[in-house]
Amino acid sequence: MQENENMNNQYGVPQPAGQNPNGNNGMYTPPLVRNAVPKNNSSMAVASLVLGIFGLIGCWVPVWNLVLSIAGLVCGIICLAKDHKSKGLGIAGIVISTLGLLFSIVFYMLLIIAL
Repeated sequence: MQENENMNNQYGVPQPAGQNPNGNNGMYTPPLVRNAVPKNNSSMAVASLVLGIFGLIGCWVPVWNLVLSIAGLVCGIICLAKDHKSKGLGIAGIVISTLGLLFSIVFYMLLIIAL
């Protein structure tokens, strides 16, 4: 049985009797393993989404919200411009960052009117 396994390589092609299936004359080499998961490069999209959420939650904080919302908006635009596979996260980040920016503008206007 083992002799039959040595006769065929992984593709079922017969090998000569004196040759190792790996083709390295008796020395063992581990199989080459490549990363099977392709990189998605969605870090900008995730950053846009997270910054947008923090900007939306903190819309009552005077300056911090503007910084977070604008940074989330910029990250989302860069994500869409670079043609990443995760365009949905980039669009969601842009929408949430824009909502945070609009809420902060409304909050600032109400603050100015109240003063």
